[in-house]
Order: sequence, then structure tokens, then C-alpha cells
Amino acid sequence: MGVGVYTSDFDGTGKTFLVSGPLGRDEDFEEYLKDADEPVSRETWMQDEYDDFNVLLIETVEEAAGELGFNSNDRRGFTADRAEFDSDFVAIAGNDVLGIGWRSWEHDFVIGVAALSDWHGWLTGDADDFLANKGWPVEQARGEYEELVDAVSEYVRIALMQRGIDCRYRTSGYTSSAYEIQGDADTRKAELRSKVEVLMKSLGMEASSRILASNSAQRVALLKEIDSLGVTDVMTIAVPFYDADEDHLLLWDIEKNRPLMVSGASPELLEHARSLPRSGGLAPLEWNDATDDFLKGYLRRRAGDTLIVTVPEYQEAIGDSLTISYKDDDRETVVIEFKGGDQAALPPGVSR
Repeated sequence: MGVGVYTSDFDGTGKTFLVSGPLGRDEDFEEYLKDADEPVSRETWMQDEYDDFNVLLIETVEEAAGELGFNSNDRRGFTADRAEFDSDFVAIAGNDVLGIGWRSWEHDFVIGVAALSDWHGWLTGDADDFLANKGWPVEQARGEYEELVDAVSEYVRIALMQRGIDCRYRTSGYTSSAYEIQGDADTRKAELRSKVEVLMKSLGMEASSRILASNSAQRVALLKEIDSLGVTDVMTIAVPFYDADEDHLLLWDIEKNRPLMVSGASPELLEHARSLPRSGGLAPLEWNDATDDFLKGYLRRRAGDTLIVTVPEYQEAIGDSLTISYKDDDRETVVIEFKGGDQAALPPGVSR
């Protein structure tokens, strides 16, 4: 029955498509014999056709990858030219996230696009390391990553098809259908180049930059992921407060249940904080125009090892009240609980 149509998702980190090899038709060989001064055997002619096609295939893929900002294999230095994502594939090009490679399959070829290095580990189970390095849940990143794989694969396919090379997808174990270019090929390639650039910029962000740029929903999602994985050691989770007793701002380290003293509050920010409703001498701060520079200044100094969330964000992510306890000057234990329905403990303008 033959070997069937090859396909792989590389442990959920990539995809493949089939490239039809040279047909070796009788009429093509007869045409060759008419023009050849020193004709070779049909077997040798067929091998030459296959080798020439292979060169065209690799050159076309390498050129397309270069247009997307990938480095060609000879500059990446893969061991024995084998693709990092699968040793059955020969590496053609790669960047910090993806590799592109090829392999033969009977008389045809297969192009594979899949994760390299850290990204393979992150996508196949090392979620806590991804949190520490990238500062967002790996399942959120997976959506953008899969968009990148699709965009790169489509771009390479279009480049091949523009040179008359037949690209196919599996429809069953032993059948396949040809891809078709939708609309103008060059216009579509321009769209894909822009998309790849945006996705690579996003996926390339480190934890420090992503946390700094995060909004409330993203901070909540990140804290939910940290809590669900039980990996509170990947970064410090801190909640900002104004301490009325000491007349200064602080960040409360949730895991270690202790204050992180923070300097640099402007007189204007302190004046704003003094006006906030308090519970047990502490007034929760929110992210707004008054606090943004102060909180982000701290995050910049911490270089990605701290996530600052507000009391409402903490309660939304954890689904529970926030309890703070400490020893006062008389060595008495003080316990302050910020409940979801406790309006006095919420910043102005926030309601339940």
C-alpha cells in the first residue's frame, strides 16, 4: 500500500506539509534524450532530476525564511545539519523560536516548521520556567505561537508555489490535496511578513518587559497561573499599600508575608495616598495615573522578578480575601483582612 502521507506536529510544537517531487514521466525523459549529447540512463537522469529539485527546494525555502528574518542553517551551526526539532529533518533556517527543515519521503519531500530550544520545553511541559522567563501563562503564549507557525508555513508554501512547486496537505492516510494561493500571492506574503514581525516581537519579550506592559486582566491571568501551578517561587507577588502609621508606601510580599520598603514616592503621590480609604492603617493602592510611574519604576529595578497586583486583582485571581499579619511596636500580632465585599478596603472608583 505504500508508506502513506507523512505528517507530524512535533509533540504539539509545529506542523508539516508535503512537497511533490519530480514526476519522472516517460515523456520528460524522451524529451531529455532528444537534446542530450551524451545521454545517461533513465535511473541516472531521474536521480539528477531529484537532486536538482532538492537544490531548488532548499534555496527557495531558505530565501523565503530570510525574508521573514530567519538565519540560514550554515550561520546557525546545527550539528550535522540535523534539525533540532527532529533529527530526521535537515535544518534549513531558524530564529530564536522556530526552525525550518526538510526530509525526503519516498519520491517526495516534507517541510517541517517547529519549536527550537527553550520553546520546545516550554510548550511541552516546563510551564513554570516559561513563567519565570516570559512573564505570562504558557497557554496564552501558545495561541500566538501557533499563529506564528501557521504564518511561517504559509509564507514558505506560497514562495514554493510561485516557483511552480506543488505543495500538498494530507486528507487521509494515503491521500492528499494541493494547496491553493488565495488572492494575490505577493500581497498575501506582505501580510504574512507583517504578521510574523508582530508575533516575533511579542513572543520575544522577556518577563521584565511583559510585566511592565501588562494590564489588569493580564496581571490577573498571570497570578492565576502561578497559583494554579503552585509555583509561587518563580517571582515575588506584591500588593501596594499606603501605610498611614509610617506615612510611606510599601509593597506587601504575599508569599513571605512581609513588607518590601519602597522609596521614591513623590509628594504628590503621598498626598494622593493619604486620601485613600484605609483598613487597619493600610490603604490599598490601585494602578492609575497617580501611581503608574512609581509602581513601574519599582518593576524596572526588579527586572522581571516581581509581579505587582492590586487588592481587587489579587481577589479576582485567587478567589479569596487577602490577609496581612505583622507584629506591631509592642510585638502584638496585627491581622488585617481585605474581603471582596469590603468597600472600605478598595480604592476609589472600584466596586463589587
